[in-house]
Amino acid sequence: FDNFIARESIRFLEKHGKRQPWLMVASFLKPHDPFMPAERFAKQFRAEDMKLPETWGKVDLNRVPKEIRNSIQRHAATPELGDPEQARRRIAFYYANLMQVDDCIGRVLKSLEQQGLADDTIVVYTSDHGEMLGEHGLWQKFVFYEDSVRVPLTFRVPGVKPGACRNHVSLVDVFPTLTELCGVPAPGGIDGR
Repeated sequence: FDNFIARESIRFLEKHGKRQPWLMVASFLKPHDPFMPAERFAKQFRAEDMKLPETWGKVDLNRVPKEIRNSIQRHAATPELGDPEQARRRIAFYYANLMQVDDCIGRVLKSLEQQGLADDTIVVYTSDHGEMLGEHGLWQKFVFYEDSVRVPLTFRVPGVKPGACRNHVSLVDVFPTLTELCGVPAPGGIDGR
C-alpha cells in the first residue's frame, strides 16, 4: 500500500507539480498496525536486539483505571504480546515499518528535488496518533499516555531556517499555519492558530 502511495504521489508531482498552486496529501499507512514490513526492511531489525520498555511489567495494576488494567492483562486482539519474545518481535517489526515508510517518503522528496520543486514546496510530516509499543505493557493508541498521543510534526518551509518549536502544539494548528505560510486567509471560526 505504501509503495502505491509513493508511486502515485510521484505521478501526481510529475503531472501537476509545475502548475501552481497545488496541494497533495500522501497518506501512508505505515507504521500503523498490523506491523508487516517488507522482507528487506524486516531483515534490518532482529527481535533479540530489541529492548523492552523500562515500564514493561512494572505497572501496579491496583493503581491504574480498570480499562488500563484490562488492556495490560488481556491484550484482547493480540494476547501473545504478554510474552517478552513476541513483544520484542513486534517492536522489531514496528521499526522495520518505520524504515519502510521513511523509504517511501524519501522517494517522494527525491522526486520533488529532481523536478525542481523542492525550493518552492512546503512539506509537512505528521501522524494521527502514536504507538504505546509496550510502554506500561500497552500497545496501539487507545490511552491518553504520552507515547499514544505524541505525534511527529515537521514542517520544511523554503526560505525558513530549520529550528525547533518548544511550545505545545496541536494538529488543529496545521491548517491555519499552512494558510498563513501560503498567504491565504484562513476562514473564520476554525480552531487552531
